[in-house]
Amino acid sequence: MNYKKYLPIIIAVLLFFGLTAQAKAQIIASFKSKNFVPVSYIGKALPIRNTPVEIGIELVLEDKIQDLTNSQILWYVDEKLIDKGVGLKNIEFKAKATAGNSHLIKVVITHKDKNYSRTFSLPVKGPEFVFKTEKYLYPGENIISGIPYFFNVEKVEQLEFSWNILGETKTGLPPFNLELKVPEKPVFKELLISVTITNSKDPLESIVRQRAIEIKTK
Repeated sequence: MNYKKYLPIIIAVLLFFGLTAQAKAQIIASFKSKNFVPVSYIGKALPIRNTPVEIGIELVLEDKIQDLTNSQILWYVDEKLIDKGVGLKNIEFKAKATAGNSHLIKVVITHKDKNYSRTFSLPVKGPEFVFKTEKYLYPGENIISGIPYFFNVEKVEQLEFSWNILGETKTGLPPFNLELKVPEKPVFKELLISVTITNSKDPLESIVRQRAIEIKTK
């Protein structure tokens, strides 16, 4: 029999069953960043530099979550082994990448004498502040406010806010709300409002955000 004639078919069958078997094995990964986001935030909080990150995995075979109590699990971050152990489904590490970069996470599981692995990317952001204020300022009392995101603090009170308007530094009460009085006959058509937000526990974790707001008069 000329086996060469059937070699492509044999290879195709082997590939099919190999891919099918692989498709039935799935490593589900999840992560949690231990940094600040407001209660209203919808979505997954991404880490910034120095954020502690928890990562957990589950191995699914034939649509069933496997018991990994006796399975050897190895964890790599950026191709460096950072932890290993039997039944080690969860780890915690500090993100060290700078904003706009990412960490490469790899987990290898030896389960019932077979190896399963998954590699995925974990993006790293920078701290942020989003202005939440009206489109215009009007003569009289105005409230300038905003919401910080992703700082390495447990609560917003651990952040220091410094507002700057026309070269004058102001402190808000509460810190992320600033009361601003606009005169009845303002000199300027708009105001450039600047805010510096700093982590009180880490002065290097600081950002400056600005917004120009038009003044509307009657």
